Amino acid sequence: MKIEGHFIFPAPSQEVWDLLTDPQSLQHCTPGCKQLTEIAADEFEATMEVGIGPIKGTFHGKIAMKEKAPPRSYRLIIEGSGGRALFAAKARSHCRTKPATRPRCMFPAMAR
Repeated sequence: MKIEGHFIFPAPSQEVWDLLTDPQSLQHCTPGCKQLTEIAADEFEATMEVGIGPIKGTFHGKIAMKEKAPPRSYRLIIEGSGGRALFAAKARSHCRTKPATRPRCMFPAMAR
């Protein structure tokens, strides 16, 4: 499954980077994330409530930030399981800025 979207932030790119790399903020902006616990630098255990069509459940897994290029981008790797279901998602979040424009963060993702 492919998931895409973007947000335009009314803040400088460094402020947006700081927000999107903060564990508490990451928990609040990750859909369905109920708990996020840091277990190592840039690695977290997560509890998420996810629903796709008729399949819904609570999943436990890990989230890792990889390939960090401050303050422009990082890859967010999400893997987990719950009940009989397994899921894995890979997303890359880009924050791009140009002079006199607002940061635009895009999140193309693939889930399986």
